[in-house]
Amino acid sequence: MAEEKLVSHEEFDGLKKEVSEGFSTIVNLIKEKPKTVEESKKVDAKKANDKTAEPNDAYLEPVHPDWIADAKAKIGEAVDHCEVDYPKNGFPRYTVVIKKENSNASSSHLQYYKVDRRTVAVANGFETVKQFNSLVAQNLKLNPKKVE
Repeated sequence: MAEEKLVSHEEFDGLKKEVSEGFSTIVNLIKEKPKTVEESKKVDAKKANDKTAEPNDAYLEPVHPDWIADAKAKIGEAVDHCEVDYPKNGFPRYTVVIKKENSNASSSHLQYYKVDRRTVAVANGFETVKQFNSLVAQNLKLNPKKVE
């Protein structure tokens, strides 16, 4: 049988105070409306469906300043931002994201994807990037946005 231990009045009052504070903390947490699982899923689904032109930083690396400078020089203000990612297999990928107001993508494309992203595998380093930026600039100039 366990040995009984007597506590002083001070120790008892201290324990009583700790239990009371813990209990009031629990009551306060219960009073605040906790998110249900369904509410959490709705919030997560909304975030997943909210595609913006912001880069997803999970797989991205900093873009070389020369690559950004070349994109700005050739494509101009139509560039929203540039991205680089390194897949597990294959060449690095360079992406230019075009601002929605400057994009010549179809309305159905923008409605579905929310952004105009143009990506190329970088096989020959900066030469590939320069050529790709020229092609994107040429596409934007030759196929101007149509008013729909």
